[in-house]
Amino acid sequence: LMIRRPPRSTPSNSSAASDVYKRQWRIVRPAASQLIDKGLPAEDCEVLLDAIRKVNGVQEAHDLRTRRMGPGVALDVHVEVDPDITVTEGHDIARAVRDRMFDLFPDIIDVVVHVDPHGRVLEASAGSSRPAR
Repeated sequence: LMIRRPPRSTPSNSSAASDVYKRQWRIVRPAASQLIDKGLPAEDCEVLLDAIRKVNGVQEAHDLRTRRMGPGVALDVHVEVDPDITVTEGHDIARAVRDRMFDLFPDIIDVVVHVDPHGRVLEASAGSSRPAR
């Protein structure tokens, strides 16, 4: 899809061309916005993190990333749990986080939960310069 501005030769052509260009942009912008990889605003991410931290067994949550996918939202989050629990218990906590996100936020279409032992966050995550999305 190419949007071109017609050459300007007269004031009336210029005005008409400008109107056409503006109308084209109003049509294309919403579609282009969905094609661009965008995340949720920071305020919405904080609401999600608060809900995740309230899940039984979650001691902390961090590195939340969101991505719009059409009308829905995909999440990727790290949760910290008691380092002495079993793998099965950690898996159950991750599933509870996932289920809570689906129950509370109908726009969420996918959730990936990474389970970390509390207090032993990997240096790559702890020193991450990536912004939350």
